[in-house]
Amino acid sequence: MVIVAYFRDQSIRARVANLLILNLAITDLTVGALIWPFNLTWLIKDYWPFREVFCKIWLVVDYTVTTMSVLTMVLISWDRYCLVTMGLKYQTFQTKKRIRLIVCVTWAVVFVWFTLLAFAWSPITRQYKVDYEKDCELEFTSSLAMTLILNVLYFYIPLTIIVVLNVAVYTNIKRRSKGIVGPSPADGLPTRATTQANDGESPHQDMCKPSAGPCLKDQDTLADSSNTSANADTEPTEALPKENVSKNAPQSNGSGPKERTFARHRKAAVVLGILVGCFLVCLLPVQVTSVKFAICGKDCVSFLTLNVTNSFVWVNSMINPFIYAVTNKHFRCNFRRYLLLDRWPCARKQRGS
Repeated sequence: MVIVAYFRDQSIRARVANLLILNLAITDLTVGALIWPFNLTWLIKDYWPFREVFCKIWLVVDYTVTTMSVLTMVLISWDRYCLVTMGLKYQTFQTKKRIRLIVCVTWAVVFVWFTLLAFAWSPITRQYKVDYEKDCELEFTSSLAMTLILNVLYFYIPLTIIVVLNVAVYTNIKRRSKGIVGPSPADGLPTRATTQANDGESPHQDMCKPSAGPCLKDQDTLADSSNTSANADTEPTEALPKENVSKNAPQSNGSGPKERTFARHRKAAVVLGILVGCFLVCLLPVQVTSVKFAICGKDCVSFLTLNVTNSFVWVNSMINPFIYAVTNKHFRCNFRRYLLLDRWPCARKQRGS
């Protein structure tokens, strides 16, 4: 549904960072459609019935999509960090072309890397330890050195980057909310809207001018249409609501929009924290198990343990869409419509006439 919502909802496509959510949804769908069915067949039959070549292709896809899921979370955290630190420059820096290029290059590099490991490891090392009549494992899993290198590359380093970026985001938000650092990323546009209101011009009217680009239905500014906080219901900039531009409302400090901006950024940090927590819980067991398997093989790690820990990695892909549905109002609105639950309003009604 995430993929369908992206292609059917223009407001979702307008946000550049939603390309990363789309990419993560594609990896999740691949896990459910291509990885789980063959793994269940393996579990039921208690042996691998598809022989060596298909096993290696299947594992290349498995390793590629799970690694891309991890790297996409890194990119989401990096995007969030750019949003809160670059301010209005984010709109010109983070473009769809840049995101597409990064994602495509990452997919290509990861796919080529695991293809080489799957098909070139045995001819190079002369190690043929896997019986593909019964098991489906890549040969390098019996090498402790390669197992440690891969664990560091696609778990510990990404985890460190995600934690550091999210801590930096939270620290930046907290300092801005206390007024310790300079203006928030969204200060420029609310200030402009306030000036227009004092001149007797509605900010919504200004956004509907031909020179200002398309008019957004929810009165979001251009910054909001191009920015997201990974998957949270965050809109860094929002034009003043109608009651704030009335004659009786104060227009000097813009504290209302600032407070809403900080609240949305905090919510984004919390959601990313949840993603990081799920990421850690789901991927840490398989890292420990893989190291033990490389050291002593099946003598200390049973077939059931390997499958359970591998399943945790795939469970992470199952959790991600639910987090999006709960926290992002744009995706949630589409999900309600697709599930015929749109009897409830998708967003809060605007107060006033």
